[in-house]
Amino acid sequence: MKPHLYPEQQLKRRAMSWAVQIRVNPVGMRFEELKDRWGYCSPAGEVTFALDLVGQDERFQDYVIVHELLHLRVRSHGKRFRAMLSAYVPEWRDLDAPGPARRGCGVGVWESGNERDVSSEGKLPEDIPGDRNNVPTEVRQAREG
Repeated sequence: MKPHLYPEQQLKRRAMSWAVQIRVNPVGMRFEELKDRWGYCSPAGEVTFALDLVGQDERFQDYVIVHELLHLRVRSHGKRFRAMLSAYVPEWRDLDAPGPARRGCGVGVWESGNERDVSSEGKLPEDIPGDRNNVPTEVRQAREG
């Protein structure tokens, strides 16, 4: 018989499964009452999710989880970030955030500016190996399964 998990524990388990797939290792993961965002990733590598994310559709949960975990690799919302997000959650642009708009990990909210891949020792995205179509190797591999 499978032990019963609280909803936050189930979501944390799914988030850790995504972390393995994305190949990131958050320093910590927690749930808090967040009114203005669905989640955030601290510069120190701790990922925090809104408590009410637990009651949302699983596809939306996956979007928020992947979004925040990808910030452990790419801090900004630039092209590289969006390409990686699309590789893991292809339908992310079609997902609607439930309830009132939230900043942070809100659907359709993006920053601009230079992005840095924090997993590649400070190399800019153009220095990261890719294929002839300029698709980063890790994004191509994620798409291929």
